[in-house]
Amino acid sequence: MNRLTTRVCALIMLGWMGCALLAPLLPLAPNALDLTALFAPPDASHWLGTDDLGRSIAARVIAGARVSCGVGLAVMTLSLVLGVSVGVACGMAGGVGDLLGARVIDIFMAFPGILLAIALAGVLGPGLDNVIVALCCVSWVGFARLARAQTLAVMARDHVLAARTLGSRRGYIVTHHLLVLIAAPLLVEASFVLASAVVAEAGLSFLGLGAQPPLASWGGMIRQATQFMVVAPYMLLGPCLALMSLATSANVLGDRLRDAWQLPR
Repeated sequence: MNRLTTRVCALIMLGWMGCALLAPLLPLAPNALDLTALFAPPDASHWLGTDDLGRSIAARVIAGARVSCGVGLAVMTLSLVLGVSVGVACGMAGGVGDLLGARVIDIFMAFPGILLAIALAGVLGPGLDNVIVALCCVSWVGFARLARAQTLAVMARDHVLAARTLGSRRGYIVTHHLLVLIAAPLLVEASFVLASAVVAEAGLSFLGLGAQPPLASWGGMIRQATQFMVVAPYMLLGPCLALMSLATSANVLGDRLRDAWQLPR
């Protein structure tokens, strides 16, 4: 069952990533209005029905994958680079440098992540670029803490001490000894950050701080659907299932990787 679950989650992830990449090439019209088909229920021509403007919900869900996956991957990548750089630098510096870096990480971790992201997005203004910046300011901390702890452990190993004794440069030690050994836990953390970023982007779009109309986004579609829950409850079905499937799949794959590599929880 674990293998089947892992394969299903992997297929779901690949499917949504494929939708994000191929959405501009597919014959979709997510913003096409059809005033003769307002609130049309799901049928053969509109799999998930239409919204209050007659737009195809299925087309908008597929187009929204580009926003969710794009923001999630951007936040994950930028946070990974920033967090690992800070964590490795602190771990290798030691002494006062490591102490100051650890205190900065602790300060950022003391704030509730989503509240800090909402505050930053509110200050920066609505838009996907600002959402990415706000989420990166929150998500890098987990990578930094993990990279620092792993660096301190790896730097105490015999082969690293031998390399330092032989005069190897820090850059060589980082690329040939350190990053290779800490890559596994960082990949697991990356899967969790991807899931969190997708959910956070949807939450910010729901609040009006993310993707702006008429751009299709799952959070924006959910916000719009809540206004017509009595008239057309099926409007919630598509974006909610899409968001749940992508976030759950990323979390499950992260758990499977952690178990496969026998990493501590």
